[in-house]
Amino acid sequence: MKSQSNRPDISEMPPYRLGRHWITIQAYLIPGLEDDIGELSEELKKFMGICELLIDEKMFAKYRWCGNGRPPSSRISLFKAYILKAMRNYPYTKTLIAAVKESPTVRRLCGWESVADVPDKSQFSRTFKAFAKDDVGSKALAACLTEHLGRNGVMHGSHDSSEIEAREKGVTCKRDARDAERPAETRIERQQRQDEATNFAELPTDCDWGCKRNSKGKTEKWKGYKLHLVVGDGDIPLCAFLSSASMHDSQAMIPMMQRTSASFDYFYDLADAAYDAAGTRAMSQSLNHVPLIDGNPRRGEKQIDDIGAKFVNIVPAEAVHYRIRTGVERVFGMLKDSHGGCMVRVRGHEKVFLHLMFCILASAGKETRPIV
Repeated sequence: MKSQSNRPDISEMPPYRLGRHWITIQAYLIPGLEDDIGELSEELKKFMGICELLIDEKMFAKYRWCGNGRPPSSRISLFKAYILKAMRNYPYTKTLIAAVKESPTVRRLCGWESVADVPDKSQFSRTFKAFAKDDVGSKALAACLTEHLGRNGVMHGSHDSSEIEAREKGVTCKRDARDAERPAETRIERQQRQDEATNFAELPTDCDWGCKRNSKGKTEKWKGYKLHLVVGDGDIPLCAFLSSASMHDSQAMIPMMQRTSASFDYFYDLADAAYDAAGTRAMSQSLNHVPLIDGNPRRGEKQIDDIGAKFVNIVPAEAVHYRIRTGVERVFGMLKDSHGGCMVRVRGHEKVFLHLMFCILASAGKETRPIV
């Protein structure tokens, strides 16, 4: 496997093993690429690093050519192209295709040698639909975190949600009559005794209308969805879920905690006042976590601490932990401002969620060191 100069012979390595040997061969591989296609910019080096972290050939095994018909375009190349679209904040797929065809460097990094090899817009759309049905985005994120972060790589899990505007018809919410009997138990109470899959299956995912009060005290309305995130230390997204815009934030916290706890052994659940409920606190403690949730004053009963900054009594040590919750707000800001989170052009829950997952994957690699 080594030549006379004690350098690894890349030609003898199977393609699926390049990822495992990337750290040892990048010092020899990158100069060779630059001699062939020109010097790589810092953006393209980061793009290669993100693809190296996220892409696992096993996820794309089902898309391989089965021997019937015309061989399909590489699904790994298309996955890379969608990552590039989120990194560069392209609004349309046609803009991405034009950029790939225009730059030989970008085209070859994605895996297409000539302009004729680049698929047309219809192939991009069919592949995107298949990726959305198989939830490739969530699988790529989970596989990356499992391999590179491990179970003990997280201490805090910050919960929050953000509105996602969609370009599709929203369903009409039919409210029950005022004199209708209230259910015997709330959804949060029921979630405490159910498993993760059942809890997620009960959450609404249709496109509808939502409203919330912003930081200035004004009510905002939008049509679309609501993206829920759990973000760990270092602004790393750990778990994501897309619900209807009308669903309250607190109803997603318990299943999100269950899913995140299945992969990571973390210690603190951080959330704002929207998640303040007895059931969420009890569930967090049952998972051996410490719930640090800002208090929500109900019925005019305010419990202001000594400083008067919060409605919940948080000791100074816990206040330091609670400050880390701002990481989830930074992730949402980067998701929308730099990676296309506010430019949703697709329709349907599965496609919208995949679009946002590509945005999350691109933002998760923002701290990836450039390949040198």
